[in-house]
Amino acid sequence: MKRIRFVLTLLALMYAWVGNAVQKYWRGIDSQNPTLASVDANWEPSGAPTAEDDIVLDADSANRPLTWDVDTGVKSWTQSDYAGTVTFLTGVSASYGSKNYVCYGATQEDGSKAFVVAGDVKLQTGVWTHESTPAMTSTSKNYDLYKKGFGVYRLIVFVGGNCSIGALAKIDVDGKGFAASDGPGYKSDHSASHGGFGGRNYDVHSIVSYIYGSVKEPISHGSGRSTRGGGAVRLAVAGDIIIDGIITSIGPRNGNYPGSGGSVWISASSLSGGGSISVDGGSGTTGAGSAGGGRAAVYLTRKGAQFGDFASRITSNNNNKYGTSGTVYLEKADDNGAGVLVVRSTVSTIDNELNRKSRYRCTPLTVSSAREAPSFSAIKIDGWSNVGVYSGVEMSVGAVDSSSKYNNNLTLYGGRINFTGERDVLLTNMTLSTYDQASAVRVGDSGTNTLYVAENALLSLNSPTELMGSLVVSGSVTHIQVNENSEKEMAELTVTNRIDLMVSGDMEVTAKGEIDVSNKGWTSKTGPGAGVSDGLGAVYAGTVAGSDKLTYGNPLCPFDYGSGGNAASGGGVVKLTIAGTFKLDGMIKAYGSDNLASGGGSGGSVWITASELAPSTGTIDAKGASYSGQATVLGGGGSGGRVSVCQTKGDISKNDWGVTITLQGGKSTGGERSGGGTIYWEKASDGKGKGVLSLSNANSTAWPVLPSSDESSASFLEGVSLIVSQRLRLAGDLTVRDLSIPNESILYLDGHTLTVAGPTQRRVKSLLGLIDAGDNGKIIWMSSGYRLLLK
Repeated sequence: MKRIRFVLTLLALMYAWVGNAVQKYWRGIDSQNPTLASVDANWEPSGAPTAEDDIVLDADSANRPLTWDVDTGVKSWTQSDYAGTVTFLTGVSASYGSKNYVCYGATQEDGSKAFVVAGDVKLQTGVWTHESTPAMTSTSKNYDLYKKGFGVYRLIVFVGGNCSIGALAKIDVDGKGFAASDGPGYKSDHSASHGGFGGRNYDVHSIVSYIYGSVKEPISHGSGRSTRGGGAVRLAVAGDIIIDGIITSIGPRNGNYPGSGGSVWISASSLSGGGSISVDGGSGTTGAGSAGGGRAAVYLTRKGAQFGDFASRITSNNNNKYGTSGTVYLEKADDNGAGVLVVRSTVSTIDNELNRKSRYRCTPLTVSSAREAPSFSAIKIDGWSNVGVYSGVEMSVGAVDSSSKYNNNLTLYGGRINFTGERDVLLTNMTLSTYDQASAVRVGDSGTNTLYVAENALLSLNSPTELMGSLVVSGSVTHIQVNENSEKEMAELTVTNRIDLMVSGDMEVTAKGEIDVSNKGWTSKTGPGAGVSDGLGAVYAGTVAGSDKLTYGNPLCPFDYGSGGNAASGGGVVKLTIAGTFKLDGMIKAYGSDNLASGGGSGGSVWITASELAPSTGTIDAKGASYSGQATVLGGGGSGGRVSVCQTKGDISKNDWGVTITLQGGKSTGGERSGGGTIYWEKASDGKGKGVLSLSNANSTAWPVLPSSDESSASFLEGVSLIVSQRLRLAGDLTVRDLSIPNESILYLDGHTLTVAGPTQRRVKSLLGLIDAGDNGKIIWMSSGYRLLLK
């Protein structure tokens, strides 16, 4: 902004210096070149304009077109009772192939030519525009200007006084940007992109390399596809600007794939009027898809100046569901360089299926589009929009403002958002999502404040996410379903589409809040424990009658999805790592999906590590899903999932925590349950890996199994104290630190060896239930002085 203020100050001084002005009236009557400003005969009195002249276009100008092809600026400009078009050849001169394109005006630091008006501009009627950017040759598409989205011609005007644009006037550069099939946002099978993505009738192409231009200093053209893109307007006014007409730089409407919106960059002392500014993407008339919106930025340089309701009339829309909006940046003098970023769509309804398939459907903030420091006092998201912060972008923002529950999104695609100031942040009426690696949120300048997720807000965490600060959830937290991935993402399932949240402060889920990943695991008939036969449930921690699938996953560090039943999904994954205290008065749900006509999904995983646990009243549910189909199918329910709760400083017991944990297997129609899940509880005094592992329900046909089929799972259990409740069947040799078998519980060795490495229980007789050694099975007690009673 220093450069802007310097230019405006210089213009004001120029206005003061100019004297002895002469009024020049446009007549356009030269027989050879009737449109050119450089031709003397086209003016009254005769002679090309000078810097001391007041230019007038009036009724006697007879609407004759005017092309400004002189370097000279003028003292003032008045345009009234004139409905013609003035075309400026401002911009940056260039040569494409064998053709030279020359721009006119005062030369600026960046090499561009600008039209300078030392005094006032009164544009009451008619049109201002710039010459269309010429079509590129195949070789010219390698030029840096082209790659950055800068065409030859841009409307660049500096005004030293005030500027007014009447209701019958407009600055119109629609379709003056890149030619059809030109520009960095061009893609052959989509509408064009610029600040937002261009789409087609079944998706948004979401390739970040097609996004270009600057959020805060937009001077780039819209790209062309079937039609041209919008042009570029730069209007710097030292005084006030009144806009009752329109400033427009859109991609023209087209029945197939249109061009994207261009850019408008305005700075003025104040802004008022009943007009509008638009850099909308072109709208496809056949529903094929709309183009991406362009970019607009408006600066008010006078202290105390406000945008008022004019802000709602500055648009960069996408106009239908298959494209995405561009950016609007609004900065007041009082904002100290951090204004408001607005992303707004006019889409009246959202296509949830489209959004599900196109998770990158957003208005992207990328490294190239955020060359300047991406600092905003606020981000306003409206009209079912999504702002995407990509890898390498660290954005600072004071607040996020949204007006539509869940339907507006702020998404970190590996980027980082810092909520500035030493204050807490309320997230309301929207979804904050994370994808890809290195997504992070900091609350407060020092990262010690609290992010409050309101009842009407959602966190969708689909990659490892770091929150520097504390978190209070009264709304919802989830992740998308595991199967909703590209092939590349499916190969990286160890890190994607799971809640893997690291909180540097405290975390609380209030009585109104929930972490819900139910049915977010493997879909029907998929996953390592999938139920593939009719009516068959899915396996995870426990077995399912009639299924040959093995149990899987690590009981101490559960990080696996529940598998899909014959026609239902399994539970998802919740991993919380909390440096402070965790309090759960709401719900954590990771159960499988019930199905009335076929087998249910298995429960998912919940893994909590916290410094301390606060007494709580909530629930954790990772049960298997039930089935109410044919009564003859004993294995219709899904098995239970896995829960692990570890304290690094605290020593609260499971019962004293107060949270109800549900892990049972799902029921079949006849009432028979599939095998239950596992729960691991570790206090700080136990030591890492030396907590208590207990098992959920079992019956005569299904039960939990240890160790699971994972190769290293047995080694993780060597330090635990194992409680066999109801039934446990060994699937391999196993070593534990201690063993407890309550009365009427059964341990099936199935020919495997159970080694109890460091038993502490001396009253074995009263603690043991039934042990079935099977064929050659045995239990080895490594310390002497104990006895085993087999009943």
